[in-house]
Amino acid sequence: MFLTLENISKHYSSAGAGDRAVISHLSLQVEAGESIAIVGPSGSGKTTLLNLIGTLDTPDEGRVLYKGEDVTSYSGQRLAAFRNREIGFVFQQHHLLPQCTLLENILIPTIPIQDARLKDECIQRGQELLKRVGIWEQRHQKPGELSGGECQRAAVVRALANGPGLLLADEPTGALDQKNSGLLAELLFGLNRTDKVTLILVTHDLRLAARAGRVFLLENGRLMKRPMTP
Repeated sequence: MFLTLENISKHYSSAGAGDRAVISHLSLQVEAGESIAIVGPSGSGKTTLLNLIGTLDTPDEGRVLYKGEDVTSYSGQRLAAFRNREIGFVFQQHHLLPQCTLLENILIPTIPIQDARLKDECIQRGQELLKRVGIWEQRHQKPGELSGGECQRAAVVRALANGPGLLLADEPTGALDQKNSGLLAELLFGLNRTDKVTLILVTHDLRLAARAGRVFLLENGRLMKRPMTP
């Protein structure tokens, strides 16, 4: 199995409210190359769940396994190296560095790579992806000179430059107009189909969610499969 969430829970404490379970004994299995959408009301824990899957946070209980290996036991440099090579992140805001060109931004994930051959492969992949998503001509421009849609496409390229097997997207179309939302959706699900990148996205957009192979509703800390019609 590519990804397994095994009975994970996450609690947060708040003044006057005590301990609150955001994720409660949640389990999920994901095959390589799948596309999964997670929907749910604001505050239901969708971003928390995505952070747990992406190893940006650790569960209070349970395990996260990638290809059968328990990555919740990783720490320090080992965890950072795993995350850099295996997981790509796309957020609602593109988080491109304003002082860097588009090309410099998408190559940032390659900086920690020590192996020269591997680094060259990742740089070449990033450049090819810029061409595929239609923003190669803008590669020497800075984010402030580009549209929101172009910046978000660049953020997807940056997430995939190192060739990760898993792409996590947190409200990736939330800051875009309808046209650019559609273009970004085509890009994400197109990469899922052609490059077999496993895609897990969190969204309020039910039309976007309906394009995924499986859709889950996160409510009261648990996932429930939700049938969707495009």
